[in-house]
Order: sequence, then C-alpha cells, then structure tokens
Amino acid sequence: VLSLIITTMATFNYISLIFVMTRGGPIDSTTVPAFQMYRWALEWGNLGYAGAIGVFILIVNLICAAIYIRFLLRR
Repeated sequence: VLSLIITTMATFNYISLIFVMTRGGPIDSTTVPAFQMYRWALEWGNLGYAGAIGVFILIVNLICAAIYIRFLLRR
C-alpha cells in the first residue's frame, strides 16, 4: 500500500522521461499533470492555467503524503 502511494506521488511529478521519449504521445495519451503544466506555461503561454495545474498537483501530493503519514503512524 505504501509503495502505491509513493509511486502515485512520483508519477504526478514525473516529466523528464515522457518529454524525452514521447512528448505526450499520440493525441496526448501519455501526459501527466506536470507535463500539461509545462505545456500550458511554456508552449502556449497561459501561466494562469499552468498555475492552477500546479496547485492541483500540490493538493494531490499533500493528500497522498497525509495518507502515507497516517499509515506510518498507525504501525
């Protein structure tokens, strides 16, 4: 269970492999929120939307971290 939570947190922030290998893949099939944030900010110039995606990533990571800490403290 803990490895699943850590993997989920890492996947939300993982951009380098996707950018180098597929640049989002055919029809954006391999994009993650961090890659979308990059594209909205730097390719399309919409910093507000990219900031909203960044806040979403932060909230999801905080929720995952809270779950992770709860499991650690329970043991």
